[in-house]
Amino acid sequence: MTRKKHPVIEYESYLFSIISSKLFYDFSGYNACDRGIYSEYMSLELSAECFLPPKENATLFELVFLGSRDMERDLYDQEYLDEKMSPIGRLTVKKGARKFLGTLPADSLWHVARAIDRGSFKSIVLHGEKARYGRAKIISADFSMSHDPDDL
Repeated sequence: MTRKKHPVIEYESYLFSIISSKLFYDFSGYNACDRGIYSEYMSLELSAECFLPPKENATLFELVFLGSRDMERDLYDQEYLDEKMSPIGRLTVKKGARKFLGTLPADSLWHVARAIDRGSFKSIVLHGEKARYGRAKIISADFSMSHDPDDL
């Protein structure tokens, strides 16, 4: 009997230059969909131009980062390690929709948004699986003043 072959996962970096940003915050009382007494919604929406990989050069993307209190709690507790890398989001690379939807710890979302507004962060590198069928799981996000494409 032959063993099933697992596909080899290839990784790729996606370099973006931030064009504009919007920060949203909503806090409300009891909501039937949420488990707690209060519900909170935070998001940072970025418009960015992609420079890497070369086939996506000069393409506009919408990047959305949601603030997650659960991720913040897990970051401080760290009682267990998952053997697989947990993705922080998903990048869609299709003709009609070029988007990223991901999460950041809620407390860091505010600092990242403020740094972008001040001009301290001008570029983002998303690193994850190479896009297959128009989608890629992203495992890390790196915000900085600038990135050299030769270093990636």
